[in-house]
Amino acid sequence: MTQPIGVNKELCISCGVCARVCPSGTIAGSKGEEPQINEEAHCITCGLCEAFCPKDAIQTEYAGEYPAQDYEGVNEVSPKELAKCLQQRRTTRQYKSNIVPRERIEDILDVVRYAPTGGNAQPVHWTIISDQRKLKAIGDGVAKYLKVAVEHMSDSPYKNIFSNLVSAYEGGHNVITWGAPHLVAVSTDETAISGDADGIIAMSWFEIVLQTYGLGSVWLGLIKMAALNSPEVAELLALPEKTKLQYTMAFGEPSLKVQKIPKRNAAKVHWH
Repeated sequence: MTQPIGVNKELCISCGVCARVCPSGTIAGSKGEEPQINEEAHCITCGLCEAFCPKDAIQTEYAGEYPAQDYEGVNEVSPKELAKCLQQRRTTRQYKSNIVPRERIEDILDVVRYAPTGGNAQPVHWTIISDQRKLKAIGDGVAKYLKVAVEHMSDSPYKNIFSNLVSAYEGGHNVITWGAPHLVAVSTDETAISGDADGIIAMSWFEIVLQTYGLGSVWLGLIKMAALNSPEVAELLALPEKTKLQYTMAFGEPSLKVQKIPKRNAAKVHWH
């Protein structure tokens, strides 16, 4: 077959599901009809046909790997369990010095690689920094950038904020990486059609899955800002070539435990 997907006619029951879920018109056909592969269509290898086929009749030949973990017998997450997981997520700025085992980080990434991306382009790259000397150098580089930035600010409301951050950092209070044992930088291919959204979605998934492993995180806008304006900081992040930085986050094992879900404003909903 020239398309990266095909149909096993011995297993197919002509339910029409594969054609209904295909976003690119690569599979055509209605219920009661044998599915037809459109060789002129552009298959985006999203796998929806395979995922929704009730008889496992879809054959795929595109690149990729299935989940490393076996989920047979695992119950679905209840609405209440998911609600609690999301609502008790808190920014973590106090960490234990424990290094998270690489195998655990790989397990987390095995999940978050399934985060949706525009056109199923999968342009997301993960750069994990655990070298404590490099993390210290990144913190120093960001503080250096902020110092220079303050000198060029006049009426900006960030001038005092940045000055205070530099003073705190130089005084021994790490307000840049917060003493976390790890830093993750998400970047996307320069050619990605929706790289900005893809990177943030992936990072959001990463943050939530971290929590299920008893880990915490903090989004680091200062490092992204410095990396986009300071060659020194950008070089320390060592992102893959021809990728665009989307965001940075520190993570590790929290030294404090969330005891209660705090208040938030009601959702701003507009019904039509």
